[in-house]
Amino acid sequence: MGVAPKISSFAVPLSVTFNTAGSLICIIMASVMFLKMYGVELGLYDLIMISFLAMMFSFGAPDFISVITIINHFGVPMEIATLLFCIEALSDRIGTCVNVFSNMTATLTLARTENLLDEKIYFSSQL
Repeated sequence: MGVAPKISSFAVPLSVTFNTAGSLICIIMASVMFLKMYGVELGLYDLIMISFLAMMFSFGAPDFISVITIINHFGVPMEIATLLFCIEALSDRIGTCVNVFSNMTATLTLARTENLLDEKIYFSSQL
């Protein structure tokens, strides 16, 4: 896409390691959905705690385990895991799309700000 190898060899591995926006969104949304399904009232403190826990889990734990751990803290039974299995494949694909898009955007932005983007190649490439 016209990005210099100097930038892509730095930005892509770095963003793959630290960019977990898709997982973070998936964990928060799934946790809140299941808690609401069971009638758990969530206050501001609860939402902040869920967001913080999701951020910590998104660095290494699978989404499924993260959601089960968070909702179990609020007293929701472990049987809800069967419902989570049904939607995990779809939500994982959506999270992967978000992560890949943000990785590409960050790499292209960095290359452009450092004048290491060959715009002739970039604008002529067919996606």
